[in-house]
Amino acid sequence: MKIAIVQAQWNAEITDILANSCEDTLKKENVNIIKFNVAGAVELPVMAKNIIMYDENVDAVICIGAVIKGGTDHDKYVASQAAYGCQKVAIDTSVPVVFGVLTVPNKELALQRANGEHSYSGIEWANAAIQIVKNIQQLQEDVI
Repeated sequence: MKIAIVQAQWNAEITDILANSCEDTLKKENVNIIKFNVAGAVELPVMAKNIIMYDENVDAVICIGAVIKGGTDHDKYVASQAAYGCQKVAIDTSVPVVFGVLTVPNKELALQRANGEHSYSGIEWANAAIQIVKNIQQLQEDVI
């Protein structure tokens, strides 16, 4: 199994925690991992699509980011474009793209979701990617 991680560098204090726990989980399952960084959440789907286009062996892409509410509505546009883009790439290519982007009102809540105070989102995204890849592989075996 080969899974790509694409990490947004915006809010890197949070995305580093998420990406590290995601990568550690994938390694425990002996997944072949490739990793890329992009500037922010809006760039995640573009990189995901390019990975899928240029690496026919990738089974899934996990897009990791953190969009935190600021003083304007900018976060809503960033989050919605990132979500829409990831979904579009997955549907257009039939390769799973896990939307691992926290959309939270403040940094404290983002850290709680990253480091286990509330959840271990990076681990959850890794497990989601593994599960969907296994499901697709099983479906292919059943059909063939």
